[in-house]
Amino acid sequence: MTTGNANKNFSLISLTVRPVFMLMLVLAGTQAALIKYNLTNRFFSTIIYLLLAYCVITILDKYFYSRIIENKEVHIPKLFYIVVKVLIYLVVAFTIAKEQFGIDVVPLLTTSAVLSFVLGLALQETLTNLFAGVAISLEKMYKVGDWISINNMDGKVIEISWRTTKIETRQKNYLTIPNSKISREVVLNYNLPSNVTGLWIFIDVAYDLPPNKVKEVILENLRKMKGLHKEPKPSVQLREFKDSGITYLARVWIDDWGKENDISDEIRTNLWYAFKRNNISFPYPVRDVYIHEVNNTQTHDIVDAHYSFLANLDIFRTQDETTLKEISKVLIKKHYGKNETLFLEGDVGESLFIITHGKIAIIKDNQKIAELGKEELFGEMSLLTGKERTATAKALKDTDCLILSKADFKNIILDNEEIIDKIAKVIAEREMETKKILYEAQQKAFDDQQVSQEIEVSKNYLSNIIRKFFNV
Repeated sequence: MTTGNANKNFSLISLTVRPVFMLMLVLAGTQAALIKYNLTNRFFSTIIYLLLAYCVITILDKYFYSRIIENKEVHIPKLFYIVVKVLIYLVVAFTIAKEQFGIDVVPLLTTSAVLSFVLGLALQETLTNLFAGVAISLEKMYKVGDWISINNMDGKVIEISWRTTKIETRQKNYLTIPNSKISREVVLNYNLPSNVTGLWIFIDVAYDLPPNKVKEVILENLRKMKGLHKEPKPSVQLREFKDSGITYLARVWIDDWGKENDISDEIRTNLWYAFKRNNISFPYPVRDVYIHEVNNTQTHDIVDAHYSFLANLDIFRTQDETTLKEISKVLIKKHYGKNETLFLEGDVGESLFIITHGKIAIIKDNQKIAELGKEELFGEMSLLTGKERTATAKALKDTDCLILSKADFKNIILDNEEIIDKIAKVIAEREMETKKILYEAQQKAFDDQQVSQEIEVSKNYLSNIIRKFFNV
């Protein structure tokens, strides 16, 4: 037996023996007085019964509390505990009154309508609070130590009595609320069903950077913070486009709602420095008015950049510089976010895509069949013939693309129809290269004259299709 258990058992024995010893002294003294003075007054008998009942209830109370509640860690609501003790004392008092004085209180309470009415009016509020407090304890809406919110006011429960619940606010003030009022309100308990609760923080950011970049910076800082739960993981969502900026929602998980203000402060402070390092600006309540002419003419620098991309593409290698410059002027740059779908398999398309930054996955039948990067193009057959998309294109990361549409390309080829023949010949030559590989694999012979003839036939066929599509 350990020293702690020995001390606890000794305390329990001492707690039990002392009331019994005191009861024996009282009984002996009272019996001597009755014999000496020949007093048989009911008053002394009543005193003896009351003392006996008090000692027995006290012993049972201490035994029940020490051996059952403390040792087995059984949670008994304090209010429920008090109500049971009061009921036991009332039963004992009524019993002694009936046995010693012949007074039966129960019929008096049940038959007196006037008394019941008076007591009902006098104790209406008290009984309402009492029953509400018992219901709160039994339903376990909250317990001492829980953080709760009532009428949009947060606080920590420090006491639940038979009449009121006492809450300590964030300002270290005590808020005392009648139990009857709490029972009629919506109560939010931050400690149920567990101590882990979500903390939502809204962050406004300017339009300068793409959302995925902003999310990446925010998540990186949230992962480094201490005091946040790793599961569920922190997350960031774009919630709203406002006049001067974008609103993001950062969701983290904490196990102590009392630290909500401190954690929010730390997150916002860290993000300020992180945004400064990554050139992310906060929005200001301003209005910018842009006045511009609506046309497809690009600035000189942008056209030169587009030209450098076109010159490196196989499909345009046979075009002259003037044609490439004209095409460069009508290219439209668009940005696609990570996991964003550019088009789906089977979509009707009339545009060509050139990747200037990022990566694109080509997906067919839910399987990735190719991965394209910078200075690669896709969608040329839809541009030239209006053919349905044969696969799905999806951005693997934030990606920039130059887009050439049918309407813009048509204006260029109307002035120079040779563009069609040159593009058709390049595509025919690419198809022929594929056939050569198949012939070599099958060990079939072919000669240069046959190759030239097939390229010419294929070029003429494709040129006719393109002309028909563009009504040239």
